Amino acid sequence: MDIPVEDNNVQLDRSEEVRNNKRQLCYEVTKAAYDFTITDMDGLDAKASNFITFVGVIVGIYSGFGISILNDIDKTKLLIDYISYYNLALFSLITGLILLLLSILFALRAYKLYNITIVPNPPYFYEHYVVDDAHTKDDILDNLIVAFVSAFQLNNEKRGQKAYSISWSFILLLIGSAIGVIFMGIAFIAPKIIPTG
Repeated sequence: MDIPVEDNNVQLDRSEEVRNNKRQLCYEVTKAAYDFTITDMDGLDAKASNFITFVGVIVGIYSGFGISILNDIDKTKLLIDYISYYNLALFSLITGLILLLLSILFALRAYKLYNITIVPNPPYFYEHYVVDDAHTKDDILDNLIVAFVSAFQLNNEKRGQKAYSISWSFILLLIGSAIGVIFMGIAFIAPKIIPTG
């Protein structure tokens, strides 16, 4: 039994429509993933910038007050094992400052880290798809999908490195702040509760 020619054409049109819909769906999904990495990298840059500003202010205040507090400590008071309040306070002040400065460096690394890969590359796109009119819409979509996938992989790797640097910046901020609290405890509380020799 022969299939009428009209039915063959309808089937071909449907399979072509299915391919086009599939191609369009693939394009939209890969572009959405690519757009997410770009947006997230912008958010990570904003976080890094905020960290740099916030920790910079903390370092300024901490070092200013820290030096002032150190100048007020009675350097003749000694703890057990011959460690002076002053030396212990100085050690905690310097350690806290170093950790806070490392926090800024990690945030700077995250902020400066890596340029994003842009798709499409406008000059390439113009030369190959506008000037050279030999490509079909399907060719363009296929090439864009490949470019988005490649750019997503590159940008996602860079995004992971930015997130890693920001995580370390936050951890160092917390540890540096904790040591700052220890410094305050040594400078203000310890001289009042620990007997001197």
